[in-house]
Amino acid sequence: MGANGSLLRPTRHDGLSPEEVTIARVESCSENGGTIDCKLYHKSYLKTYSIYFYFPEIIKIPKNCKTTLQAGQDYVLGYTYSYSNFYYYNFARPVNGLTGDERGFLGM
Repeated sequence: MGANGSLLRPTRHDGLSPEEVTIARVESCSENGGTIDCKLYHKSYLKTYSIYFYFPEIIKIPKNCKTTLQAGQDYVLGYTYSYSNFYYYNFARPVNGLTGDERGFLGM
């Protein structure tokens, strides 16, 4: 998220500039060692950097992370491409919690 806690255009100081943004439904979450693994169904693709980008079907969230996802809920998810691990998860925001400005920025 941006420094102000929103999805509005991140600044260089935020360290976040997602190249890929999707709306995904969380189908299930389960504990797996030190992570919570959430299975996703990508409903729509709002921003894509490359047609070759692979959107992960399962994301792993460290148990000590403040972000929690709920099964059955839709989220806006942002990823940044990385050569080392192929994608880097940047943010998750509940779709029903987006502001009007955020919806406009995302073209919703």
